[in-house]
Amino acid sequence: MKRLEQIIAVIKSIGAVALAYCAVFLKEVVAMNHVVTFYSVAAVVSILLIHLLDHLLHSAFKHSKKLRRMVIGDDFIEGCWIDRVDLPRLHAEKLSAPCGYAILTITWNGDFLVSRGVNYILYPDGSLVEHGNWHSKASMFHEAQLVHVYEAEIIGPDKKPIAGVVGHGKYNFQTPPDGGAPFEYTGYTYYQAGGDKPLRIKGRRVVDRDILCDMKEKPGKIKAIRSVWQSINMGE
Repeated sequence: MKRLEQIIAVIKSIGAVALAYCAVFLKEVVAMNHVVTFYSVAAVVSILLIHLLDHLLHSAFKHSKKLRRMVIGDDFIEGCWIDRVDLPRLHAEKLSAPCGYAILTITWNGDFLVSRGVNYILYPDGSLVEHGNWHSKASMFHEAQLVHVYEAEIIGPDKKPIAGVVGHGKYNFQTPPDGGAPFEYTGYTYYQAGGDKPLRIKGRRVVDRDILCDMKEKPGKIKAIRSVWQSINMGE
């Protein structure tokens, strides 16, 4: 995302210089008491066009995922991901499950990358139960590492929901050996009421269109979690 931020900064700098030049020009025209209608109108039009261009470029980056992918290149991490998280011992014992899973999406909101997802417990009998959710409040992405602060609703050891939980996470993204956008990440997440230690996580991007379509329903989510996590276990 650094590349995108640099491009936006350059656009803003160019716009600021042009605006300053137009302002100086208009000031000199007024000071000289010259009536230069054509140039005055041209300057005003230029200012309006610069504002319009700045707005259009920002809007294009915000709303066009394809454009962001093209500009950002190998730093592009937006999309759907599935990860596995090691649960705190107390949670694991209460839930009879050693780990949890999350289906999440990463998107650009115009200011920063937002990670938003739902936590699940996949039991041995094949049942999938929602176990909380979260969304980023702020984030920073630099050198293939995403650090974010999030707000969550979790399910406590007593199986009651706890809202307004604040946490933070750090994810290190790996790119394929032959280059391209990241396909996997490892890291940790830590939140209030989650225990004293950070929870380890490992995830992988979901790119198969059939799997993405099937994930709209619960059976598809179960299939996707098993498929992606099995591939991670095998180190594929």
